[in-house]
Amino acid sequence: MVEGYYRSVLDCLSGGFLGVDETGRVAYGNATAGRILHIPMGAVLGKPYLQALEPYPALCDVIKDALESGRIVRRAEVSVMHGDARMTIGYSTMRVRGPGGENLGVGVIFQDLTLALAPKTA
Repeated sequence: MVEGYYRSVLDCLSGGFLGVDETGRVAYGNATAGRILHIPMGAVLGKPYLQALEPYPALCDVIKDALESGRIVRRAEVSVMHGDARMTIGYSTMRVRGPGGENLGVGVIFQDLTLALAPKTA
């Protein structure tokens, strides 16, 4: 029951969430992440993040840095392309640790800021 509760919390986030395990495989992605990135999350689970997120190299760089350096990022932005459209993604990264403090991987929570940053028209 507890695991189901935590998955429900992640699924209810208004932002996207991706979890990547310490081996670099996509361990979890909520539906909002799929909508923002235009990727069916079920199709990428268990795949290496470099393969799963290939259309988004800048996002892959964010994950790579988090996995390799262990640094966390709070409130940063990255520009990515979706087809011919540029998207601005606001994100934060976190370390994911087990109950004993062992490293399990990283998490990235993000949202599409493109519309929020667009100039207002009269």
